Amino acid sequence: MDTNSKTPINIIMISYYSKDIVERVIDRINEVTKYPFRLIVGDNLSKNSPEIREMLKTKVGEGKVTKAYFYDDNYMTSIFNHMLGLEMNDAKFSIVTDHDAFIITDTDWLTIFNDTFEKDDLVVGMGFRSINGNLSENGKNMDKDVKKKCCVNMVDGRCMFNAHYFAFRNDLLKRYFKTGKPIVDGELRLFTDNIRRSDKKPYKLVRYDEGCVSNLSSDLMGLTKTTEIKSDINYKNMRTKVLHGRVNEHGKGFLKLYNIKDFKTYPE
Repeated sequence: MDTNSKTPINIIMISYYSKDIVERVIDRINEVTKYPFRLIVGDNLSKNSPEIREMLKTKVGEGKVTKAYFYDDNYMTSIFNHMLGLEMNDAKFSIVTDHDAFIITDTDWLTIFNDTFEKDDLVVGMGFRSINGNLSENGKNMDKDVKKKCCVNMVDGRCMFNAHYFAFRNDLLKRYFKTGKPIVDGELRLFTDNIRRSDKKPYKLVRYDEGCVSNLSSDLMGLTKTTEIKSDINYKNMRTKVLHGRVNEHGKGFLKLYNIKDFKTYPE
């Protein structure tokens, strides 16, 4: 991780189920990101958590992960709120991301994100497009549709992206916390619509189209084949249950905010 006088950007990631995917994504972030950042990973409990957590400890030792949070349950997206509430710094924005979003770009993406926020105070959120779909298909955009470095969505629903390095302004995240909702990409978009009306400002969501990500979990589910990752029907069934039934195997939903008390950090 690069360090200098600039305030580092917090990248908050959820890890779950696949050690291989999580490790690939962490290594890739460190490989392509030049702007100072802090990578904070929260592991939601799964049957593979023991090996994932040992790998995260190793990544902390290598300097590739700043801190790891180990949760005693699968709290789903609620751990975004929890980690951000404890880790938010003085940077203009923070980033939340899925464990499976593998960055595909040769550009200095985080510097571009930072410059976009610094140059335009109306930009409240920014994220990547995806080259392959997932179960929800949010954020998919064919290469032939990409004509500019960035696509700006103000009111009409264009330039959709899902939780792929979703950067959002910290001052507005603090306002979002008061809604009592977990950090979910769709809810943040609805929140943006609401504050456009309440603040009477044309806030912008920006999709970065010069770079993109690959959903490695789509390979794991057998929906796409961008890597040699073997498909896992159990994982596909779990993802389908969550997205269609809106609850996980423990009965917790991704649209409900849970009170989190029991967790450990590494380093402590």
